[in-house]
Amino acid sequence: WSGMKYKDDFCPLKDSKLRRILASVFEVGMHTSMLLPEWAIGRALWGMLNITTRSYNRFEFWDEGRNGIRVTVRCPSLTDPDDVECLQNTRDLFELQSATAGDRRIGERFSTSAYNIGSMSFGRPLGHSGAKPAVIAKLFSAASKWGPGRSGWQSYDDTWECTDKKDHLGNVIEEQGRTIWITPGAGRIPSTPRQREDMISTEVDRADEAVPSKAKMWLLPTLLLLAMTCFLMSILSSFSRMASA
Repeated sequence: WSGMKYKDDFCPLKDSKLRRILASVFEVGMHTSMLLPEWAIGRALWGMLNITTRSYNRFEFWDEGRNGIRVTVRCPSLTDPDDVECLQNTRDLFELQSATAGDRRIGERFSTSAYNIGSMSFGRPLGHSGAKPAVIAKLFSAASKWGPGRSGWQSYDDTWECTDKKDHLGNVIEEQGRTIWITPGAGRIPSTPRQREDMISTEVDRADEAVPSKAKMWLLPTLLLLAMTCFLMSILSSFSRMASA
């Protein structure tokens, strides 16, 4: 595509989420991409482009025998036509990916989180298993480490370091959650855990500073009232002495 030479002008890495999505699919881990067929990479990209924001009403757990306990979710109906279309595209994609045992293994191996989200939403209605509760619990657990990469487009992605800790063979030796809490009013996730701690400390300091100011607002009227009371009592005391004399 000849337009790719203008990608840095129209889709700069720092500002373009679409550019980083494309980079994550086609530029990251070429050794992994070489293990995947081209159709699998295309489906991954299509799935990212059709992500919708959904609310969950409740989780439902099922005993699926040899598959163990699985979880599904119930969601309110979408009202935006674009969201409805994206959700249908996502459902069709999951149905395609789960059609054969081989495709399911690829999804579970290389896109564990995304595949289990699909299983949680569409698995049982399509005749497949629900999601693994451990995977869903991990997705909604708080992350302890995150931050941008050191170079390339990853340096603009504050979630790049939000991964499990692995050994030199690629085996997971320490898992972590995938939820990064946003400080109220911040509008975006903090770049690193340290930045989040600083933001929280700042909010606490502001709250502490606000308390004395409120106290001072109440202190002045109270002092004035006390002074007026003392003044009136002194006048009444003087009148009382004069009357006694």
